[in-house]
Amino acid sequence: MPHLKEEIKKIIKYFRNTHFPAAKYKQAGGTALNLPIDVRWNSLADCYESYLKNWHILAKVCSENITVFDVEICTKVQNLDLKTNVQNHLIKLQQICITLDKVQSEVCTIGEATEIWLNLLQSTKKIFNEFEIQCFKHRFDMAITPYHYLANLLDHRFRGQKLNQDQIEETLEYASSRYPEAMPFIIQYQARSSPFREYLFSTENIKNVSPISWWRSLQNSMNNVMFDLSMQVHTAVASSAGIERLFSTFGFIHSKVRNRLGIEKASKLVSIMKSLNSKNSE
Repeated sequence: MPHLKEEIKKIIKYFRNTHFPAAKYKQAGGTALNLPIDVRWNSLADCYESYLKNWHILAKVCSENITVFDVEICTKVQNLDLKTNVQNHLIKLQQICITLDKVQSEVCTIGEATEIWLNLLQSTKKIFNEFEIQCFKHRFDMAITPYHYLANLLDHRFRGQKLNQDQIEETLEYASSRYPEAMPFIIQYQARSSPFREYLFSTENIKNVSPISWWRSLQNSMNNVMFDLSMQVHTAVASSAGIERLFSTFGFIHSKVRNRLGIEKASKLVSIMKSLNSKNSE
C-alpha cells in the first residue's frame, strides 16, 4: 500500500518539520514520530506504530488549531478510515517484522529459516487477501530452494513435516542428483530406521540437542558424504546480517581517528564490543 505510506509520511513530516505544529504537538505530550527508511528493516512498522500511538494527540491538536494548521493535514489526521487502514496494515507488517528479526539472527540456519517461512505462509492465509498471498508465494519461490528444503528435512527438530508432497519429492530428487551416496541414509532417516533409532527423536532430544550435535553423535554410523552434507546444511546461516553487523562494529572500532590498530588488537576489541552489544540486547 504505497499510497498509505505516503499519506502517513506527509502527516509526520508536517508535525516534525513545521515549527508551530511541532511546538503544539510537543506541548500536548506527543512522543517522537518515526519516518520510514527504505534501507532499514521494519522502519515502516515503527512509523505506523508511532503514528497510532500518538494519533489521539495529533487529532486533539488538529481540532484545537484547525484554523491555523494546514487543512489537508487536519483532514487526513481526522480521517478514521485512514487510521483503520493503518491499523490493519500494521497487523500484517508485524507478522513480517517478527519473521525478519528471526531470520536475521546470527545463528539462524537455512533449515530454521525455511521453517519460519512456512509458518509465515500459514499465518498469511488468515490475515492477507488473495493478491497479497500470491505476492508472498512469489517471494517465497524466489527465496527458498531445494537446498533449503533439504536443510529443513535433515533438521531433527522439523524433519520437513510442514513441507508438502511436491516439495518433499523435489528435495529428494535434488539430493539424489547431487548427493547420491547420501540417499540411503536420508531414506533411513525418514523411516527412523538404523542408525536413526527412535530415542534420537524423543521430545527431550528435539528440545535440548542442536542439529550439529545430533548429527555428530552419528558420525561413525554414516559415510563421509552424508556427514559432510549434514554439517554443511546446519552451519549455513540464512542471512548476511551477522556479517554486516560485524563490519559495522569493526567500523566503529577502527575509525578515521583510531586507525593504527593492529589486527590482533582490533579483533579483540571487536569481540568485546559484540559481546557487550549482545548483553545489552538481552
